[in-house]
Amino acid sequence: MIRLSKKLWSLLKKYFFKYQWRKANRNNQTVATNKFNSDIVKVGRMSYGPIEVYSWNAANEKLTIGNYVSIASGVKFILGGNHYYSSFSTYPFKVKLGFAESEAYSNGPIVVDDDAWIGMDSIIMSGVKIGRGSVIAAGSVVVKDVMPYSIVGGNPAKLIKMRFCNSYIESVSKIDYSKLNHEVIKENIELFYTVLDEKTIDTIMNLIN
Repeated sequence: MIRLSKKLWSLLKKYFFKYQWRKANRNNQTVATNKFNSDIVKVGRMSYGPIEVYSWNAANEKLTIGNYVSIASGVKFILGGNHYYSSFSTYPFKVKLGFAESEAYSNGPIVVDDDAWIGMDSIIMSGVKIGRGSVIAAGSVVVKDVMPYSIVGGNPAKLIKMRFCNSYIESVSKIDYSKLNHEVIKENIELFYTVLDEKTIDTIMNLIN
């Protein structure tokens, strides 16, 4: 009987998990970079990038990533692991002294809406919603909701500017990213790289709706 070292066994389990993740996520181009509870993670159509998730088995831990989301390397989704700090100590006495298996809590699910772009080495904390079309600058720590079509950055992440004016945001918010026709986009590819104005918005909306 062949005995595998702990290190080799760990590598094999990680490889198998990555394989299972890709098999279950053929609608997107994400790659699992660590082993996590895949039952609480859902990724939409055509989203891509590494998925690195950390959870502590709290009941309200969940990660939902929408369609056409761009995720850079080093991004971490922290679904829980919070310590209580309003009592005598932040130390998890119940766990360490055998009274409980876990006492870490979560602020709630993380939701990443369609078309968001999360920059390199950003950290997304539990309970946060990242709005549609928003941009998270590299190295940001996101602890609060991010408005749709906003650009945020820093630790903690704060608003830098909005991508578009309110009227443009109202128009592009009507796009259903789950139904984008790739053939139409291919035939009009340069249009989708044109600086946004009212004419461009109207043309795109007529093509995809």
